[in-house]
Amino acid sequence: MRRPLSWSVPDTRNRLPEQIGDPPDSGGPSLTLGGLVGIGFANAVCVAAGLVLGHLLDGWLGTAPVMVLLGIGLGLALGAVGSVMEIRRYLQD
Repeated sequence: MRRPLSWSVPDTRNRLPEQIGDPPDSGGPSLTLGGLVGIGFANAVCVAAGLVLGHLLDGWLGTAPVMVLLGIGLGLALGAVGSVMEIRRYLQD
């Protein structure tokens, strides 16, 4: 069963200080802001690497802009596959 992502802040006004803290660990990884930033950064690196490699290949082969476009497309595809794989880790029960 999939766990919905929650962006709400818990209400701590009527709780004792020892009751305020991290929720109990469910045993699996939790998707945090750091995890989301990591996924976005990985996507940016994949697209940038495809762009740079495509540009270098275009200069070497003289096929501008074919390799740049292929590199960007490959970077987008690899970034999407990596994102899906990473997000699936968080959604597994």
